[in-house]
Amino acid sequence: MREPMGIHSNAVAAPPQLLLERLKDYGQEDAFALWDELSPEERHLLLNDIQSLDLSRIDRIIRCSLRSQGLPVAAIEPVPESWVSSVDERTMDHKERWWKMGLKAVSEGKLAVLLLSGGQGTRLGSSDPKGCFNVGLPSGKSLFQLQAERILCVQRLAAQAMNEGSVTIHWYIMTSPFTDDATGKFFESHKYFGLEADQVTFFQQGTIPCISKDGRYVMETPFKVRVADPTFLGYFIDKGVAAAAKVVRKAYPQEKVGVSVRRGKGGPLTVVEYTELDQSLASAVNQQTGRLRFC
Repeated sequence: MREPMGIHSNAVAAPPQLLLERLKDYGQEDAFALWDELSPEERHLLLNDIQSLDLSRIDRIIRCSLRSQGLPVAAIEPVPESWVSSVDERTMDHKERWWKMGLKAVSEGKLAVLLLSGGQGTRLGSSDPKGCFNVGLPSGKSLFQLQAERILCVQRLAAQAMNEGSVTIHWYIMTSPFTDDATGKFFESHKYFGLEADQVTFFQQGTIPCISKDGRYVMETPFKVRVADPTFLGYFIDKGVAAAAKVVRKAYPQEKVGVSVRRGKGGPLTVVEYTELDQSLASAVNQQTGRLRFC
């Protein structure tokens, strides 16, 4: 049970014992290390933050993550070449057939667009959602606007191809507690870039604490793919697969991008970050194709 606490109650004079014991069970009692330096309001925020955590689940995630640091050679395999279809290897007849199949599916309401936009542009020197960025085009358009206009274009193409009055593609945008408010306001201020407000749904991803290399919580304070591509959609439908991914091959071994792999011999497909690839794996070359094995 949780101990009741209010900003002005005696409960915040010291960390609640039950909560402290729970943290100790997972080696995270340092979360209260600066308790004495916090104001009553800051203590209240910290307690609410900690009480909202599923400590057991987070501990399992931490242990799994620490175990997988520096994946051994046997842990992953390249994606079989037979599973990869290159655009350059397809005829115009193939592409045109898939294009028509894709537009038909769009007109029947079988396509939705999912955009994962929970991250901030910290590596770009900003705390704003990445989709708000002006990427330097002459038009000055943001990433959100470029994708919205792509959706509008595909809607028009599908309506024209199938002689439909109007076609709607629903857009689901995953945000986070850090980007949700700014993302919503950005869309409102730009009148949803010509889309209907009710065809855009925002939802927040879950979050867990950042952890250090030794598995401890890190305190924040003391307290490009083509969107809705009809050809790719048609290819997906034509092959009858459950899932497909559009990727670009790595340009060089040290390129800082994730890589599609098979997890274990004959295992499922997954994506590993470049930080997880051992240098020998990142540089390994397929002797038959001359390309990187993991690309």
